Amino acid sequence: MPQEFKPITKVDFSGGINVTDSPWSLKPNELLRATNVILDNAGALNVRDGVVTVETSPQIPATVTSVLNIHSLPRTDGRVYRLRITRELDGTQQLYRGGTPWHALGAFALQYDTPTAVNFLDQTLITDGYARALRHRWRHLCPDSAV
Repeated sequence: MPQEFKPITKVDFSGGINVTDSPWSLKPNELLRATNVILDNAGALNVRDGVVTVETSPQIPATVTSVLNIHSLPRTDGRVYRLRITRELDGTQQLYRGGTPWHALGAFALQYDTPTAVNFLDQTLITDGYARALRHRWRHLCPDSAV
């Protein structure tokens, strides 16, 4: 008979998130992954803010099952681009530009639960988890080294 899993209680997260070592070699105060929590520099654990509905049909394509990231790129010329990273019915992740309806800009090669977007010099740097950053040039996604 398989052994049942038992819940454990952790109170010290001062080691932060360790994604470089083997999961079997984590220290008692380290995490491999954290869902819906944020660790600050001192190791304190905070619950991430809840969710809010910001757009509904017909803006959101019917193929979208969840929105993983909402991001705005305010450019120096005054334009603001609203970007959305989504999970689709087929399991892929897509990048959309907001509007009515949303405009598909491209698909990610790898899928992760926590894609991130950061603005830098009128561009958005996007990483889909632990992969290298991509730059969006408003026409296509390309590896950072190809730009």
